[in-house]
Amino acid sequence: MNVISKRDFFRFAVGIEEPPTNFPGPIFERRFNAEKVKAAGAGEMGELPDFNIDWLQAILARRNEDAIHAGALGKKIESLGGAAHAVRMIAQWVKAGGNINNVTRSTYFSEPARN
Repeated sequence: MNVISKRDFFRFAVGIEEPPTNFPGPIFERRFNAEKVKAAGAGEMGELPDFNIDWLQAILARRNEDAIHAGALGKKIESLGGAAHAVRMIAQWVKAGGNINNVTRSTYFSEPARN
């Protein structure tokens, strides 16, 4: 069973890992991330009752499609500056007191992406 963390999500989103099959359990953050990956068509989310041969065959049949969606999502994230840009924006948001209105739109794309 694969549990996705924020670090794993960003690594996966930029194409470093194959699409995950997540069993997040009851932890909110893991469930939230797994649901977002599933909603993007870039991986699968399961609950323990799902873990059976029919379900596994179905998700394995979708693995290539998930990989295509994951690759496209990774390219989109990279085109917007990648995870490093997201971290910079979150830091600016925190510095602005957690109010997005205090972060100007020009700030979003003012810094080049750094790898």
